[in-house]
Amino acid sequence: MPYIPLKDRAELDSGERGPISAGELAYVIARLVKRWVGPTPDYATLAAAVGVLETAKLEFQRQVVEPYENIKISKNGKVY
Repeated sequence: MPYIPLKDRAELDSGERGPISAGELAYVIARLVKRWVGPTPDYATLAAAVGVLETAKLEFQRQVVEPYENIKISKNGKVY
């Protein structure tokens, strides 16, 4: 986990601003999931959180990354 200065953490935690770097995005996501699982999660809740993160990753890949890659392939040709 990246180290985020305390001032920046306060701004991110309050919603005063959104993340501007990959490290800040990772911080915001981790805090959101930690808040969702609560202070004393059980195995099922932790497993559900990991499953949700994986599903969100796969959906981002399908909806955002793949169309981007397809545009670049049509513009520049396939690598292999």
